[in-house]
Amino acid sequence: MFDTAANKLHYESPGGARSNPLLMIDGERFTQIVVDENVFNDIDVMFIGTENGTVLKTYLNTDRSEAQVVEEISLDTNNTKAPVLTMLKSETDQAIFVGTDLGVFKVPFEHCSDFNSRNECLAIVDPYCSWDGSSCVSSGGGEQYLQNGTLYTIFTDPGLKILQSPRNLTRRVNIANQPVNLFLLAEAEAGRNLQVDNGMIPCPPCDSLPFTEYRTTSSGKEYLMLLINGSSSENMTCPCSVVVATDGDFNQTAEFTLTADYSDAVNATETDLNELEDFECQIQGYKDELTDWKEHVGDACSLNNVQVCPAN
Repeated sequence: MFDTAANKLHYESPGGARSNPLLMIDGERFTQIVVDENVFNDIDVMFIGTENGTVLKTYLNTDRSEAQVVEEISLDTNNTKAPVLTMLKSETDQAIFVGTDLGVFKVPFEHCSDFNSRNECLAIVDPYCSWDGSSCVSSGGGEQYLQNGTLYTIFTDPGLKILQSPRNLTRRVNIANQPVNLFLLAEAEAGRNLQVDNGMIPCPPCDSLPFTEYRTTSSGKEYLMLLINGSSSENMTCPCSVVVATDGDFNQTAEFTLTADYSDAVNATETDLNELEDFECQIQGYKDELTDWKEHVGDACSLNNVQVCPAN
């Protein structure tokens, strides 16, 4: 394993970045690099593949004056030296996929749960990990020991939840006025001022998406529902994010993608339209039957209002 206490990577000032390497370490040649941005407090974590077949996990401190090596991860290559050829970050798997001549290896972003005590958790100086008072957790509230010996305390709002996130949708560029609607539902403790952070839903490089808010409170909770209009005229794929926040800068993020589809519009035939009309008539028939049934049950049981419960 790499001795993190004795080895550090050095970062030159921005003014000298063009003539000086960003990172240097004796005895290692770097082959690939993947960055996980803004893991904590604007800190970016870098996963660096080497010719020795290992992956360095490093991060730059907030003023970018010095880099810290968290660990050197050895791939399971049966002691065979296999240089890292490719690296791919997967947000879904929360891992880096590393390719060598011997195969593809999955390297998780973190393994915080391997550390059982507060001292162990803080000693690894890992931006992903914090001590919540009883265990070493990833992205949770608690203590975190990073850069320059600074002890941070991370605060979270356990009552803030995103109950429904927007789905990834396809926007058909060649179909005019196609509605693309997305929904988000968030919950917080009543009185926490639940809101969309900065009042924007950014989708760089596309424009921010417009949205309409609906609010309600019930049983000590406040709810925020967003109707998001994704019907943009921009002819590109747009990765978007919604950050909902409460007082005290607590927040949760939902991410989704609007994919541009350039395929030609398909015109419905007369047969298609007839089938659609028949289907709508069938649906209306079912609705009429349901109304008649509810009235029949209400009359038989002397009930004024009969409701149908959704199936579990």
